[in-house]
Amino acid sequence: MVKYQLSWPVKEINGVVEVSRSKSISNRLLILSAISGGALKIKSLSNAEDTVKLQALLQSEEEVLDAGHGGTTIRFLMAYKAVKGKPCILTGSERLRQRPVAPLVEALRQLGAELEYVEKEGFLPVAVKGFTAPPGHPELSISADISSQFISALMMIGTALPEGLTLHLKEKVVSASYIEMTMKLLHQIGIEAFWKDRMIHIPPGQAFEMEIEVEADWSSASYIYGLAALASAASIKIPGLRLQSLQGDAVIPTFMKLLGVQTKELSDGIQISKQPNIYPDFFEADFERCPDIAQTLAVVLSALNIPFSFNGLSTLKVKETDRVRALIIELAKTGIHLRAEYEEEDILLKYDAEQKINLSRSPEFSTYHDHRMALAFSLLSMIAPVIIEDPQVVQKSFPDFWEEMKKLGMEIYVIE
Repeated sequence: MVKYQLSWPVKEINGVVEVSRSKSISNRLLILSAISGGALKIKSLSNAEDTVKLQALLQSEEEVLDAGHGGTTIRFLMAYKAVKGKPCILTGSERLRQRPVAPLVEALRQLGAELEYVEKEGFLPVAVKGFTAPPGHPELSISADISSQFISALMMIGTALPEGLTLHLKEKVVSASYIEMTMKLLHQIGIEAFWKDRMIHIPPGQAFEMEIEVEADWSSASYIYGLAALASAASIKIPGLRLQSLQGDAVIPTFMKLLGVQTKELSDGIQISKQPNIYPDFFEADFERCPDIAQTLAVVLSALNIPFSFNGLSTLKVKETDRVRALIIELAKTGIHLRAEYEEEDILLKYDAEQKINLSRSPEFSTYHDHRMALAFSLLSMIAPVIIEDPQVVQKSFPDFWEEMKKLGMEIYVIE
């Protein structure tokens, strides 16, 4: 396995960083464009592995469609292929085959899709056998406490149903910001959908002929903010980002301001800078609307020896890895011991003892096939050299990350 040893000879960073375009927005627009028959054009599509894979699978005529590690990819693709009804088999990596799809499969069956589990009930692979649209306006109930991706997938294909679709959300709604993102994109393309309380109504219709530009990705930008927070000084421009964003992770400037990173909006992006700062004695935040930046904050706060308490982490256990468990295991290598509390509808993560990070032995961090583990733990190299296993896993969301880091001054030594 290839590993990278990372270090920063100079602790002051200045320059321009091109982050990836949002894969969350890109993947939604790809499905909506496919439903529109290509009337919807997409400008500045993400180059993230998940997006490249989804685009290829939408165009593929092969019988078996393998989404790799992409949770969003397979869930959006399954909904689209289900309403198209063309026979195929949907599958993915070993980890993806462990992630639940039963709520989405059951919902699609109620909408007229003929779907069968190929191996284990409730999990991939799933075979699409055909589709017959039900009479009248379909309404169905679905649990919203497992994955917002199920809800978004149904919202998008609802526009392709003859009478549209009404969804009734059961249980606690997790990652609501991603459902809001889908709703706003539907509005942008002319679909008058609405969400009131626990009901989402999707009228039938397709995108008007138009072009939409994809925003830069706030999740990816969180790692640049993290570097700035740990640097002795920083001034970095990030093109393509908007403070008024569709993305829930656009809250990162608010969090990082507490850690001395200021944000200025420009006509073509943002400028961030490290300012002298008095750090908080304790950091507390709810990540329910922005779970993808929890790892970034956990690593940066641990590096700064700032105790914290996070909640809203329930979805992290069913990502590319169990991210709460992975954070605890990997940060323990630095002498930081986190504690998880598992509640009925939530997971809390706490750093609540007097601790001090220790990177004197260049710890080697496992990434668990999870791009966000590699990206987050790379930030510790600003303090001292660290080793990252399987560094190319960043292809999933930020393919150019290592090249962008080299431009800023990171030194990368390849270990074969």
